[in-house]
Amino acid sequence: MKFELKIIVSLIIILISINKLKAQDPQYSQFYASPLYLSPSLAGATGTSRIAYNFRDQWPAFAGTFITSSVSFDTYFPQYRSGVGVLFMGDFSGSSYMSQYLAGLQYSFDIPLNTEFSIRPGLGAYYIGRGIMSSNFIFGDQLTTQLIGGGNGTSVQIPPIGSTHKADISASAVLFSRDLWFGFTADHLLMPNVSLAGLRDPLPMKFTAFAGVVLYNRITLRKEREQNLTLAANFKHQGNANQLDLGVYWRYRQLLVGSWYRGIPLFKKYAGSDAIVLTMGLQTGKFNIGYSYDITFSDLISETGGAHEVSLTFIFDIKPRKKLEAIPCPNF
Repeated sequence: MKFELKIIVSLIIILISINKLKAQDPQYSQFYASPLYLSPSLAGATGTSRIAYNFRDQWPAFAGTFITSSVSFDTYFPQYRSGVGVLFMGDFSGSSYMSQYLAGLQYSFDIPLNTEFSIRPGLGAYYIGRGIMSSNFIFGDQLTTQLIGGGNGTSVQIPPIGSTHKADISASAVLFSRDLWFGFTADHLLMPNVSLAGLRDPLPMKFTAFAGVVLYNRITLRKEREQNLTLAANFKHQGNANQLDLGVYWRYRQLLVGSWYRGIPLFKKYAGSDAIVLTMGLQTGKFNIGYSYDITFSDLISETGGAHEVSLTFIFDIKPRKKLEAIPCPNF
């Protein structure tokens, strides 16, 4: 059964790559731990400087697993009410090493509305690429030849598959107070052509809406947050795909635990599209580490191994910030 599933997945990847690249953007379960990938408005969101690293291993039970990783740096300039960030992301899918990569610069600007609320628009400019290692393709007559010991030759001609390199932009805005935020991001505004076979295949725009509220906040005598409870949501739309994430975080001192539900119960197109994401992490002031595991509501979970994800964040300066300099998003 496992061998058959591996063959089916490999064939799907090859067919998608040769014709049109219809896959959606890579995603993280810990999307708040990859803030610049979520929204340019989150550049400088901590009110100081920050480095973030994210790693996701999806379906590790397969030989050709799906790996996504990214690293970002952002900082805030209070004298200009501006945040600046740089983001690098790479995604490698399957044994054919279908790759996606992104490098970009981001800028955000604070606009105070009153003593309670501020809005932060943001812009991102990116260089994106797609590619595939066609030398890793294995065709049916190669399998037959290998089984009878006749070598590795094939009579199948590999179609012309190259790589693509394009420019792209995104725009966003976040409205926030001390314990509340709502954001919106529009990615792929240029809809770049990402076909690997010389066809017309524009990358669909992606629209993301995210929000959250701190329901309970216990403050110590030293004005430190000792314990809090946060509800959050994230909705994404790209092409024909829709996804809704609903989650809760509980933090007690340095420990943070959370759980997310991924799916749209009333509008899902196929069974097994839902998942539960379990998250836990440690926050030590300057250094945060998080781990999450995806549990899919499908029989595939026993064959694929789910998805593991790790996030690391280092904050350079933890001096108290002004009330509206930092957006109160969770760290995981």
